[in-house]
Amino acid sequence: DKSSTTFDTRHRLVSSAVYDLPFQRDKKGWLSKVIGGWQANLVFTAQTGNQAQVTDGTNLANAFSRFDRPDMVANPNLSGSDRKEGRFFNTDAFVSVLTPRFGTAPRMMLRNPGLWNFDNTFSKKFYVKESVYVQLRADMYNLFNHANWTSLDTSMRDITNPNIGPAGTLANPYGRVNGFGNPREMQLSLKFIF
Repeated sequence: DKSSTTFDTRHRLVSSAVYDLPFQRDKKGWLSKVIGGWQANLVFTAQTGNQAQVTDGTNLANAFSRFDRPDMVANPNLSGSDRKEGRFFNTDAFVSVLTPRFGTAPRMMLRNPGLWNFDNTFSKKFYVKESVYVQLRADMYNLFNHANWTSLDTSMRDITNPNIGPAGTLANPYGRVNGFGNPREMQLSLKFIF
């Protein structure tokens, strides 16, 4: 049963840049003190999702476990354009095991959604003396408000139960995205450094 672990992040890219904005930087007067000397800090992060495992939570095989593996009868991966919040992977690729045996699905056969994030900071120092200044900062996290899905519901349910609907519905969230990262957040701060 060789497989990746649940914390396997196969690919991760973090890139950052610091840029001194060129506006009114070396000029005299009140205008240059207000709009000159600003700095932009940019951080971009992209990564693949962690591994996920589909489990057969029906106990139709009478194995006394909610974490049995089902039988895999088709490719569970959907193309990028077919992945939706209500159906991130092919839920029809798995069927419950009806006899007391292990299912044919391998361990950790799916990947949770990945991450794409862009953070930005604008800051300016207002000097009181050479080593004493006030820093004004505007921080923006998840600048483009990208919906970062974080995890999937991978537990099959007994759809013969009349209280449970088809996969991907709110009554049966199997196959749905069930976690979301932070939306855009902005903060303004003022620091006194001495």
